[in-house]
Amino acid sequence: MAVPLSGTVAGGKQSHVHGEILTAPAMDAHNTFDAPRAVHPTSFNGAGIANGTLSLTLPAKSVVVLRLE
Repeated sequence: MAVPLSGTVAGGKQSHVHGEILTAPAMDAHNTFDAPRAVHPTSFNGAGIANGTLSLTLPAKSVVVLRLE
């Protein structure tokens, strides 16, 4: 289940969000020698920032890293 989040960013001067996500179709997915890229980071475009408020929706079973500029 995806989870929507929002929060105020201290300083409020950021205007761009860049992100990466680490996820896979199955909760127990893992990399092996035969499938070395079963789980790998990709671009995450599900976040935005406006007027000092960061809003995003986190997909299920994922890790997201954001960079605010």
